[in-house]
Amino acid sequence: TMHFALSGSSTTLKAMTNEAVVRIDGHISDPREDSGDVGTGWYEQMPVQPQQILSDMMKNMWGDVFKGPCDSMFLRHLHSGQSQTVNAHSDCPAYSPSGDHSCSEIHEYNHEVHACAPADDEDEHDGH
Repeated sequence: TMHFALSGSSTTLKAMTNEAVVRIDGHISDPREDSGDVGTGWYEQMPVQPQQILSDMMKNMWGDVFKGPCDSMFLRHLHSGQSQTVNAHSDCPAYSPSGDHSCSEIHEYNHEVHACAPADDEDEHDGH
């Protein structure tokens, strides 16, 4: 197929040969009950978590040299075998199994800037 005027056999893409491709689907939702559709955190969570996307970008650019306090969330390295994290409805703090969800609490949660914390509180991270 032709995309962006590139032919598959005649073009060597440096991002692919250097294994430097990332996707924006690191965190996805569980399937919706009515349609089976799966969403991504990129559109709803990422805009209010700039510290997280910045950390993801730095990890993908600098690899293990970058020692930040955030785990990868939005960006997923295509060639490393990194799997997606599925966020279930029950992971939401405003979820109610009876269906009586707090829409205002969900709205407030998605608009808070959440701080990253090291996976191990004993770790010292000097960052770059």
